[in-house]
Order: sequence, then C-alpha cells, then structure tokens
Amino acid sequence: MPEDMTQILSSTAGPVHSFQQLLKDRSFRPPFWLRGAHRQTLVASLKKREFSWGWQHSREHFVDLQGGAGVRLVGIWRDARLPTVVVVHGTGGSSDSTYMKGLSHKAYREGWNAVLPNLYNTNQAIARPKVFHSGSSREIDEILQQLILKYQVEKIYLAGVSMGGNILLKLLGEWGRSYPHQVKAAAVISPLVDLRASWKLLERPSNWVLQHHMVTHLKRRVRQGVPSLDGFVDRKAFSRVRTFRHFDEVYTAPLAGYRDALDYYEKASALPHLKNIQLPTLLIHSLDDPVIPAEPLQAPEVHSNPSLEVVLTQRGGHVGFMEKGGQGDLDRFWAENRVIDFFRLFVSRDNA
Repeated sequence: MPEDMTQILSSTAGPVHSFQQLLKDRSFRPPFWLRGAHRQTLVASLKKREFSWGWQHSREHFVDLQGGAGVRLVGIWRDARLPTVVVVHGTGGSSDSTYMKGLSHKAYREGWNAVLPNLYNTNQAIARPKVFHSGSSREIDEILQQLILKYQVEKIYLAGVSMGGNILLKLLGEWGRSYPHQVKAAAVISPLVDLRASWKLLERPSNWVLQHHMVTHLKRRVRQGVPSLDGFVDRKAFSRVRTFRHFDEVYTAPLAGYRDALDYYEKASALPHLKNIQLPTLLIHSLDDPVIPAEPLQAPEVHSNPSLEVVLTQRGGHVGFMEKGGQGDLDRFWAENRVIDFFRLFVSRDNA
C-alpha cells in the first residue's frame, strides 16, 4: 500500500458509503518528520493543545453503578435533544486526556453535547476496590442507560480510544440488534481488540521505552485513585511491575475477578464480538501501530460485516494520526476529524 494510502475494508450504502467518498479526498498524510510509529504515538500524546473554547461551561455529574461504585462524568451540555458524543478513554486516560478534549472540542464546535466518563471509582467506601478494564462493557452500558433515563439524552454517538475502543466494540457486539434506539453510530480510534496479541507486541524490545512510559503513568494513576490496596493486591509485587502483562497479573485480574492475566485477555477482548455488531461503526487503525496489531481487523469475518467501516492507514502510530499542516481540517489530528465527519453524516440524515 502506498505511503499515504488509506485502505477501506468494507462496502455498504447510506452514510457509510458517503463517508467512503469523503475519505478519498481525506487520506492520512503525515509530515515527513512524523512518519515513525513511535514518534507519532509520543508526539501526539505529549503535544500541548489549547482548549479554552468553552471548557468553562463543563459540568460534573456523578453516576452510581451496580455494586456501589461511582463514576464522574464531565459534560459539555447545550440541550439533551441535540446529538451527544460520549467518549470512552484509554488505559490510564481521563476526561483531561488531549484526545478526550479534542473530540469534545470538535463536538462542541458542531453544536453538539459531549460526555466524558472518567473510568475510576469515586466511592472509596465500598468494601472492594473497583477496577475498570478492557472488558468493562457492562459499566458503560449502565452509564448510557442513565444518560437516557435520567438525563433524557435522545441521540447518542459513541467514541472510544484504545482500551475505550475495546470496551465499546465488546458492548456493541453484546448488544447485537438490541442496541438502544437512542444510539445512532459509533467510532473507535486505534482500538484494542485482541489483548493477548497486543501483550505479545508490547513485549518486543523496540517497545520498551513506550511500555515503560505507559506503565509508569498507569501505576501513578492507580496509586492516586485507590488509597489502599492492602488485602487485595500484593503491594511488593505491584511495586516491581514493569510491563502491562505483569500489571494485569498483579492488579487487573485479581480485582476484576479473573483467574490470571491470560484469562482476562481471553474474556475481555472484543475480537469475538465484532461479527455481531449491528450498529454503524467506524474503526480507524494504523498498520504501523506499535501497541495493537492490525491483523485481527483484516480478518474476513470482520471486514465482511456491513456494519463495520474498517479504515487502515499505512502510518499513524497508536492514537497518533498527526497530519501535515494545511490539509483543510480544523487541526492536525486526522482521526478525530474523521470521527466527527462520520457522525456528521448520521446527524444530517436524522435531520433531513
């Protein structure tokens, strides 16, 4: 595939077909100095971005989940009758992550609402620490049901990034045809779909620096969010964690009720659920992603599903996709702009 080619692994009609036409003029083209996968990944995550566009109008909401856990939502609200983009963050992320603010910024400019869940327990009084992980589809379903029932949200567009992509895809597959009628479309960027395959990719020596950076940030986040792990997690083992697999073995699996890390990877992965997705869904992924392999998204049972629009780029890294300047987009974050393009087509259809 040529360097700037964007490969589409689906064929269908309606808004998705219109998106395919749009994408022909919007292929991802990185600047020459950002062609490396690791550079795209790190520069995109560390780049300072200005979001003074109206963040002061954000409001916090707290949602109680089954089992006593609580979640903080950051909402950018106009009117519950308007389209509402719900964004699910990746591992160690939050409503303050640049891609979360980037997507909500773009939704705000469209005149839409945005809701950013923070997947960390706010109720420290529960007996057992609550861990949110790649398989937390039930919890996202609960959050969406509360948005629909309590806040009367009428039109929901779901977006997920990395781990958040796995959670959403798993949920969509579990829903099948029974998704809430208020949910209109979904889109994911660099979605995790096969946890075991990603673990093996991360263990490569070329990914040592990237994995160290991500695991260090994740451990810091856990220490901040869970005051005491005594009796639930081996603290000495946790202090020695250096890889994601070790983190999941020591922390995620025991707290989430899995036998071990491999049991977690098998049961939480979205890959087996992709064939069951019936909601129109965009998947954006780079072939050079250093964290998540693209092969699962190229399987026939995936790209033969007419509800899935799988878009693969030659370059882009993991949640990178920083394009050349002057390409006609709002900013240089190509994947975020394509997600909004995708949603805009469904909003236009509903308003017609």
